[in-house]
Amino acid sequence: EDPRGPFREGGILPLEQLVYFAEQFPATLVHVVNQAQRRASTLTMTPAGVAIQITYELCRLFDNPNAQLPYWRLIRSEETFHEFFVFVFLLIRDEAEAEDWSGGNLAPVIEATRVQLRRFLGQGPSTVPQLYQWASLRPPVAGATHLRVNTQTGL
Repeated sequence: EDPRGPFREGGILPLEQLVYFAEQFPATLVHVVNQAQRRASTLTMTPAGVAIQITYELCRLFDNPNAQLPYWRLIRSEETFHEFFVFVFLLIRDEAEAEDWSGGNLAPVIEATRVQLRRFLGQGPSTVPQLYQWASLRPPVAGATHLRVNTQTGL
């Protein structure tokens, strides 16, 4: 399967966000990809597909002119937006594990994550690390990794 396929549909922003994830938190991303590969026989959405869905959701979240935005201070730069993307990616992964998602329809996981995210953002966070604390979510690991993506599964 051509790995460029999902990005043709989703545009360049999800790719930029995944590149940021890979450069800033390689150990965490390798761990997430390896987990996805172990479940590859039942998964219908790749990490790239999840990235496109997250980007879509974040754009909807911040592009609502009628919304009360107590979290406007959170996104101060492009880098902060990418950090927020990583947080949402890990929040979705955590929700999928909690619901024992088997790779079918991702919509219930996305909706459950959306509800959590709105609750956290409604509290007016000022930093992305604050969101990790509120979600009781382990922050991503920065720096180099000795882990490698398992290429035998074909992802």
